[in-house]
Amino acid sequence: MAVNLRSGLRQAPLVLIAILSVVTTSVAGAQSLFEDVPEDAYYADAVQWLVDQGLTTGGVDGTFRPEDPVTRGETAVLLWRLAGQPDAPVHRFRDVTVGWQDDAVSWMAAAGITQGSTPTTFDPGGIVTRGALSVFLHRLAGEPDAPPHGFTDVESRELQDPVSWIAATGISSGTAPEEFGPTVPVIRGQLAVFLQRLGESGILDPAEETIENELDPVASSQDQPERPPTATLAVSPASPRVAERIQIQGSDFAMGSVIVTIGDEVAGVTEANASGDFALSVSVPEIDSGVQTVAVVAGGNVVASAQIDVRPPAPSSNLVPILFLLAALGAVGWWWWTQRRSTGADPEPAEGPVVEATEPMPTRLEPQTSDVFSVAPVSAGTLDNLAVLDQSLWATAQVEFDGIGHAMILMPSGGGQDFDVVSDLGPGHIDAVTVSRRDAVAIGSRFAFGDRGMTPSPTMWHSNDLRSWMAIGLSGEAFDEASFDGVVGIGDTLVAYGRNASGPTLWSGSDSGWSARRMPGPIDTVASTQHGGLLFGRNSEQHIGIVLMSADGQEWSANSHPSTALFGSSTVLSVVGFQGGLVAAGYDNLKGSGAVWVSDDGTQWHRSPMEFPDETGIEHLTVAEGVLVAVGSIRATASGARRARVGVWTSTDAVEWQEADDGGLAVDGRVNSIEFQGPSVFIAGSRATEAEATPSPVVWRFFGAGLQTSAN
Repeated sequence: MAVNLRSGLRQAPLVLIAILSVVTTSVAGAQSLFEDVPEDAYYADAVQWLVDQGLTTGGVDGTFRPEDPVTRGETAVLLWRLAGQPDAPVHRFRDVTVGWQDDAVSWMAAAGITQGSTPTTFDPGGIVTRGALSVFLHRLAGEPDAPPHGFTDVESRELQDPVSWIAATGISSGTAPEEFGPTVPVIRGQLAVFLQRLGESGILDPAEETIENELDPVASSQDQPERPPTATLAVSPASPRVAERIQIQGSDFAMGSVIVTIGDEVAGVTEANASGDFALSVSVPEIDSGVQTVAVVAGGNVVASAQIDVRPPAPSSNLVPILFLLAALGAVGWWWWTQRRSTGADPEPAEGPVVEATEPMPTRLEPQTSDVFSVAPVSAGTLDNLAVLDQSLWATAQVEFDGIGHAMILMPSGGGQDFDVVSDLGPGHIDAVTVSRRDAVAIGSRFAFGDRGMTPSPTMWHSNDLRSWMAIGLSGEAFDEASFDGVVGIGDTLVAYGRNASGPTLWSGSDSGWSARRMPGPIDTVASTQHGGLLFGRNSEQHIGIVLMSADGQEWSANSHPSTALFGSSTVLSVVGFQGGLVAAGYDNLKGSGAVWVSDDGTQWHRSPMEFPDETGIEHLTVAEGVLVAVGSIRATASGARRARVGVWTSTDAVEWQEADDGGLAVDGRVNSIEFQGPSVFIAGSRATEAEATPSPVVWRFFGAGLQTSAN
């Protein structure tokens, strides 16, 4: 792999301590009102009630952000805590990338409180309206009956019963005497009021135990499990030098894998035995001298820590070899100089022209945006997937006709300004696409009418011209209630991943048929690379990350290299080949921001030192003309409200990144797919405008001419 991919990277860094070593904030210490909650505010008592019930401790900066709109992910966490944090099967949504929301969203889906924004997405960053919140609370209470409400602005049929119940119970009296405001966003202060009224109404059964989880200092609603009170950690010596070996011993831990870190570095990975004990001998990594933290990470959380005083490395006591080497180099240099002067000859010039080295200018992207759907039937649909077949860009869309969703294939026209429908696959939806050999492949579900109404049937479509498609039904127990998060071609095998009735599943298809493998937890992504297949996921029972490798897509083996511990608390969403190696990107759940990792061959991984903005998730990667392009979502503050925006970054080495111009479409955006089709990068997603709250399909088009690095 090219050396510049690894320049600036330290050996297996894991930035944990700066975030998680400060885990001493207790619920009891957050009982007073927050600095941004005035004592006379209408929501002040309700916010205090949330704190008293252990539902939140706010942010480490002493704020509650009462005027910020509430997201669907935040609402899920608070409702889950209010319900007593019940267990539930793992959810099916592929866009829930923040680990502390997983259990809450799983419970909401299993309890029937939410069906998601689509069959495979939850939209955790979406803003919750008063109408949507009324539906959530009504379902949480068991959908009780209530007298009809008197509001004149509630027109949706599905809101009638929830709003009637909300009004009858006194949880909300509306925004005006005859108005409920169903489309008005709910702010955090209002949500506190609603939850207090619901909790004190007696409608919900009281939780048997008080919720006492602390919050991660980085995110105002992130859980941090209590540290076992009896766990101990001993480090000897207490004042080691850099590169000196130290002994680390722990006792009274939970049995299983633990990661030991020193400063910002992973020092080692070991196992706590059945008695909860472990012992590890490691060398102090090359870190800054001074007081550093030794921490034990289990299940993605710091469970114990100790302080050591790191001293600089010992100076070398033997200078003879160095002096001898310097003398030898001096003698060679003197001989070469005298020979050159005596002969008057210069060394032979290198072949080819001599080019003066100059520093390259930062990578640029020149954006152009266009609303991609110009025909009326498609303008209300969603653009989900992009791919390239034989240098032709194509896309899939979900469009409703008479209340029934149709899966459609589109191709760009008008120089990429518009997309035209080239094939209607009928009632159904496409979850993922890929190109296998010379065929375009789509996988999802077809809808069929039966005795029980319309039911989905797992289906794969393939085509070699993008206009004529053959549908193949996927039947059998392995595809019972199947939904797909992705599909890739690895060698001669088609690999799909998602969930079926049994839980997270990996399917492998070939000429001999399909086989299914039950996975221990959600699969984040599967990639086909020049080094074989790679799978990144999680083990839900052991609370650790897993990395699997495969040469053919059929047989998978675990990557046991210690560097895979880097993914224990992260979500990997995209992997691409770059400069002979691999680059992975996603979300660091502990730090609360985007992250990038690099590897020569997919076995040993290194963390890029790039610090992306807080609450950023890198969701998609592509390579365009030798330039890495990363696209993600950022939670930003705009006009006093927290809103999601799209971020685009470029890099020529996977180490240094520059944020690109977003073309003015950075606010309230969502990215579904990214693809390079020379000379442009296309980014498909959706965008909400001030005039219309409902997101509409959009494509960000970045011209390839702007991708070139230049010395001029």
